[in-house]
Amino acid sequence: MASKARKKGKYHIYDDIRRRVFTVTIADLHFDVAGKYWCGVTKTGKDLYTEAKLDVRQGQGTIGDNKLN
Repeated sequence: MASKARKKGKYHIYDDIRRRVFTVTIADLHFDVAGKYWCGVTKTGKDLYTEAKLDVRQGQGTIGDNKLN
């Protein structure tokens, strides 16, 4: 399998296994979701985690057909 996708509520995770890259999309983004998140990989033995900081700033932009604000 080259990729996996999972959606839970407003969070969507896409894992491109072949490229070893994952993308997280958060729908309906607001200022109150800013802060510390943890990204992790569950595997046999020791799981790997790293901290990710999400900053939310006011502005307008687009990605593809989706508005950001």
